[in-house]
Amino acid sequence: MLVSRLQVTDSAIIFRIDDATATIPAIRSSIQKVCSAVNNDCGLSSSNLHVPNIIHSTVARFVRQPSAELREKLQQLCDALWTPVTVEVIKVLW
Repeated sequence: MLVSRLQVTDSAIIFRIDDATATIPAIRSSIQKVCSAVNNDCGLSSSNLHVPNIIHSTVARFVRQPSAELREKLQQLCDALWTPVTVEVIKVLW
């Protein structure tokens, strides 16, 4: 997986992660299948499980939405500071 960039959003600063191996979507799919199979037995089902469509890790969260000027300055700082790095997932333990 490639931790490609730091991205400043309205609510947070996150690491964007690119997963060329499709490991994370496979894990998410397995989780959704288990939730569908178990359904209401444990109170968790695919209907009340939110699976995000991006892979990221949160670095910081904003208490209040920052101004456009602050977001722009923070993004410039993040772009200057971050160099993409590859992270190898060797094994997923289940």
